[in-house]
Amino acid sequence: MVIVAPPLTFRTIDPVGDGELAAEHHRAACVASFGDAQRYHGAAAYLKWLAARVEEYPDGHVMAYRDGECVGQ
Repeated sequence: MVIVAPPLTFRTIDPVGDGELAAEHHRAACVASFGDAQRYHGAAAYLKWLAARVEEYPDGHVMAYRDGECVGQ
């Protein structure tokens, strides 16, 4: 039996509207990558960086959705 997962869809991150969730994802990624949150410099710093990056590379900074639920960025 082959199980086929629903496809992922993507949209550019909105640093204002998605800010809280994006910052949570970033903090979790820091913990997963480095073992703790010491390298996470807070939501304000991350969102300032993210806004600049989205402006420069909008197609490179996206939220990923499966069945209408955000599953990553």
